[in-house]
Amino acid sequence: LLYILDQLYPEKIYPSKVALKELQDLEARSLNDSTIAKSTTVISIAFANVQNLTHHFQDVRCDYRLKRNDLLLLAETWIPNDMTPEETSRYSLQPYATNYCNVGPGKGMVGHSKEMFHLVSHITKPTYQMMKYELSFLHQRGQMVKCDVIGQYRSNNSNVECFVADLMRIIDSTRICIIFGDFNICTRKSPNNRIASTLLQNHFHWNPIRSTR
Repeated sequence: LLYILDQLYPEKIYPSKVALKELQDLEARSLNDSTIAKSTTVISIAFANVQNLTHHFQDVRCDYRLKRNDLLLLAETWIPNDMTPEETSRYSLQPYATNYCNVGPGKGMVGHSKEMFHLVSHITKPTYQMMKYELSFLHQRGQMVKCDVIGQYRSNNSNVECFVADLMRIIDSTRICIIFGDFNICTRKSPNNRIASTLLQNHFHWNPIRSTR
């Protein structure tokens, strides 16, 4: 119990400097962007180059940040294309549905999706892979919105013209479309590269992030 005699002096109430420093350290190390719980009104997607899922599956399985997403696409999975469904099932995650584009060393994709996402098509070529998902959600204005999400991984030695042709073939221009992944293109050296220019001509916004290497 706290007993206050006569009056309260607010200027005498202040936090411990040690406690403030500890709070700052905790916020800096926070894995959830300082939010206590994920909003149920947000749909989140993520892409990660795992550089051999056969070696790093436990890292993915234990990564809290990756598993917060509704759609998680992993590239450079290195899973052999001759693996049976029973053998590849070891790389599934709960509560996701898992789909595979297995190619072998240095390539391949795995998609982990929650029930709001539905895999509609995939392209598995020796030098690039694509996975297309669709989802529908109720907009805050009360309208149902249909959206496509295409994740892709492209090796730097792939034929650009073939890649662009396959990508454009699975794009539905009547729907919202988000394309993300690893294009393996240096936008500093080639700002007007074939892939970016094609997407821009088709009314996409090109938003490259900083290099991860």
